[in-house]
Amino acid sequence: MSQSLEFKMERLAEDPGILDPLERKTRAWVRVSLQGRSLTRAWHKSDGTERDDLCLPAFPIVRWIVTNWWALLHEARPTEKDPVWSESPAIQDWLRRHSLRTIDSSLLLPNLRIYGDGRLTRIVCLPDSLEESLGLGCQFTQKIAITLPTDEVRSALDLCVRKVLGWLDGVEDEEVRSMRADWEAIQQASPEEFSFCCAAGRLGLDPYACTEWPQGLTNWVAEGLGDHIGSDFGMDFLDAFSGEGDKAREAWGWVQGAMSIHHLSHFPRKFKCELSHGMAPHQLGYQRAREFREKTSQSPADSITDVQDIFRLLVGNKLHFENYNHKPASRVDAAIGWKKDVPWLVGPQKKQETHQRFLEARAIYHVLHACGRGPRLLTGTSTSEQQAGRAFAAELLAPMEGLREKWDAAMPRGVDDAASEKFCNKMSRHFRVSTTVIRHQIENTAWER
Repeated sequence: MSQSLEFKMERLAEDPGILDPLERKTRAWVRVSLQGRSLTRAWHKSDGTERDDLCLPAFPIVRWIVTNWWALLHEARPTEKDPVWSESPAIQDWLRRHSLRTIDSSLLLPNLRIYGDGRLTRIVCLPDSLEESLGLGCQFTQKIAITLPTDEVRSALDLCVRKVLGWLDGVEDEEVRSMRADWEAIQQASPEEFSFCCAAGRLGLDPYACTEWPQGLTNWVAEGLGDHIGSDFGMDFLDAFSGEGDKAREAWGWVQGAMSIHHLSHFPRKFKCELSHGMAPHQLGYQRAREFREKTSQSPADSITDVQDIFRLLVGNKLHFENYNHKPASRVDAAIGWKKDVPWLVGPQKKQETHQRFLEARAIYHVLHACGRGPRLLTGTSTSEQQAGRAFAAELLAPMEGLREKWDAAMPRGVDDAASEKFCNKMSRHFRVSTTVIRHQIENTAWER
């Protein structure tokens, strides 16, 4: 049983006045908790009280869990920040698969999202704004974001589904029969079926509705990925094509070639860097970059001359970049791995030096901390590992401490936007990174200007 996530449901006595048997038999007090905090806590406008439990039918919740089971646990977030409802059909579809609030507009439910994060699963609960609460009649107040082992989340969801299905024993209803059949398929999946379903979930696809998939995609997921279907390398690739599985087949040939042609493998030494439940990805990336600079005797105010060569100061061999072009998909930046004791970065040469340096800095993080089981991919996805790698690169190349030092020395208080832009351009040239990286670093420091 999950010690962090819990769907607590206390069944209420059946009300003969409720005609719908599914609603009548599953009406319950529902509380969703994460590490002891009630995510269903809400301020209710009608009586001015704050309560932890919601009175509602549980069947729609478990039906949503079963329908979206594989995507809930494995599909990554499509944007850098948590998506908001927009006119984009892709974002709307993603939210329907991952946001508890989209289950039924007639139910009062928190803005709770469950989604994949590499080999982990992320739980995010967002509080309601005053404007949002006006339409609900209540205001959900909890804010939390945490990454948990997928097995732990799976256990909590499993317990919830089993409990409600038990309440429906003996109910002859087509919707219940269909859900039981899907649940049985989930529970009895063979190892091969499990891998296929996880891969489908990462792509945002329903593994039990293959007839609705783009032509040829079913066979490719089942056979084309081969042994990579459950590997970190395959996971990185599938995460990059969430919601766009039809584009994945075209890109796979390049990605597979980058790894097999250059014989990329796992890190031969023990450099371990796992995401802590209490540490945000960007914080981890910053911390590792500062440790790297300290170990290689780099002052925060100094620019790194050669990103590939600085790696040699730590492990004895410089990072090797191999220009491997004709990449068909922008979602994958490069492949990374080891050949004996040499770290390799394989991908197209970036047109701008600043972009190439940033890519090489990202590679340093991943070859040290993410290649323990095999080669990996650098992608544009927002999983914690990819976010940590980007934060590492920014802090390695343009440290906040160095920027702050130069800002204090060069800029008076109350400077205008033009002066700030001039400073960004100057720092971009000094640290040899893009102005975008400098701006983000300055924004993230939140120092008083």
